[in-house]
Parts: sequence; C-alpha cells; structure tokens
Amino acid sequence: MSIGELFSKSILQSKSMIDMHLADFSDADMMFRPAKSANHAIWQMGHLANSVRGMVTGCDPSAAFPFEDDPRFGKSKAGFDDASQFPSKAELIGRFEGREGLYALQSGPGFTRRLGLPPFHRLAARVLAFADNY
Repeated sequence: MSIGELFSKSILQSKSMIDMHLADFSDADMMFRPAKSANHAIWQMGHLANSVRGMVTGCDPSAAFPFEDDPRFGKSKAGFDDASQFPSKAELIGRFEGREGLYALQSGPGFTRRLGLPPFHRLAARVLAFADNY
C-alpha cells in the first residue's frame, strides 16, 4: 500500500466510521445516557466537532470552517438533557462533510501542555484528489 492509499483509506474510514456507528440512532437515541454520569451521543459528537475545529485552527488560524466553536458542547453543558438545546444528528454529522480546514499529517508528538502544537506536513492536493477517487 502506498502512502497515498494509506492517507486515502484513513480519511475515508474516519468519516465512514461515524456514519456507520450512528446510522441506526434516532435523534432520541442520541440523547440516551448509557450511565448516569456518561455523556449522551449528541454532546459527544458536538464536542468532537469542536475539538477537530480547535486542533485545525490551532495549526492554521486562517483555516475556514462552516461552523463556529459551539458553546453547547463545552464541559459546563455536558449534563444538559433537553433535546431542544442541541442540534439534530443530521446537522452534527454534516459538520464532518466536505473539505473544510487544514488537511495535514501529524509528524510528531504534540497537543500536550509541554509540547503544544505538533509538527505537521500539509497533504498535497494530489493526495486529497486520490482520496476522493479511491
């Protein structure tokens, strides 16, 4: 497997995993807490979207995203159970669609208090084009 094939597979599998994992969930299922102190899936997905946005804009502040950091998915809101306060499953999955932000390969340790931002290498347009057509 070439490096381009590896990148393509990784990019596509990440999105596919989200789609497959949540395919059978209704919006009501997304609000279910598996344990009293566990977060529901809607909060987890929103927090993941915020985290991805934060990591990418941390590496490249000029990176454009179709959504702003959403305060509904901060730690202080993790205990909220009112479905009307959260977006739908479809809206959250839509935040992972398309080409937004910076596409890069992390090439060293980082995202820790001591190391801060990791070193990264931007993915070439030809690699991303290969991923689209793989």
